[in-house]
Amino acid sequence: MPLFLHERTVRNKSCDSCGEAFQHVTGFVNDERGAYAVYFAACHAHPEHVAQIDVVLGSWGAEPPIDDHVTFSCWQRAEGATAVDAPVATSGEPLLGECLTREEALAHRKVGEFWAVVDLLTEFDPTVYEAVYGGPPESLGRAVLRTLRRRLGV
Repeated sequence: MPLFLHERTVRNKSCDSCGEAFQHVTGFVNDERGAYAVYFAACHAHPEHVAQIDVVLGSWGAEPPIDDHVTFSCWQRAEGATAVDAPVATSGEPLLGECLTREEALAHRKVGEFWAVVDLLTEFDPTVYEAVYGGPPESLGRAVLRTLRRRLGV
């Protein structure tokens, strides 16, 4: 099922640890049926190039609201991502639902959906891309070719 970025907002924040400014992204991911996930990404300017990402999966737009939201989190670096206890990029959001520990996330039935969203963000959200790789994103054409090569093992 193809996923795509729908809307995103970038705000400047200040890091509680070092005091440096960083960009915080709030965004929405859709699939062919509509709303699929909400994400938060804290894109720090720390030297290790990391994006801290929360992904909320569940039902969207249901009346009455469905309480099936579950939040997965990870630290995304150029060499890969690692699941961590949720949340890492935001707090106090009522839509987070159940915040999973690393162990719960890795055993959860939706863990594949979570990693698919993280892959999408790392490739196509320019703020996340720059935080992870330390530079602006490559052209869309190059990103698509790189993704195809990786998936085909070429």
